[in-house]
Amino acid sequence: MRKVDIAIGAFFFVAGASVLPLALALDLYQRSGIPGAGFFPLVLSVTILSLGAALVISRLIGPAERFGKWSPPSLPSARRALGVWITIAVGVVLMPLAGFVWAMLALTAILLLGIEGLRSWRALATVVMVPLSFYLLFGVLLDVRLPAGVFGT
Repeated sequence: MRKVDIAIGAFFFVAGASVLPLALALDLYQRSGIPGAGFFPLVLSVTILSLGAALVISRLIGPAERFGKWSPPSLPSARRALGVWITIAVGVVLMPLAGFVWAMLALTAILLLGIEGLRSWRALATVVMVPLSFYLLFGVLLDVRLPAGVFGT
């Protein structure tokens, strides 16, 4: 488990470090001290970089026995994880075509209803409220230009 954790931590450290220069190239603040386009990517890249470094350091410092032996995930767990990754990838491709709201609606519905298999009024409310909340937060409140899609929605 220790080697796997070190490899994963190193991967996230490198990923965060590689995005950091791109984030720094964007404007951190707009007019009147409002966070700009580079603010969130900077915070995110520094966070990913720091957590990757913390994982590597924590695994190098402690005794190997403390972390247990690594075992591969079960087949159902692997299928579920693969389903989540495929759904996210399809959502990213679908976003410019269908628009933010419809792509997020489809993404949330597939994750909750399809992969998780939830069948309740709370799951249905979540499928509707998550895209709507993100649209209101980013599209309306923070005035971020979200993908409109071919139908303009």
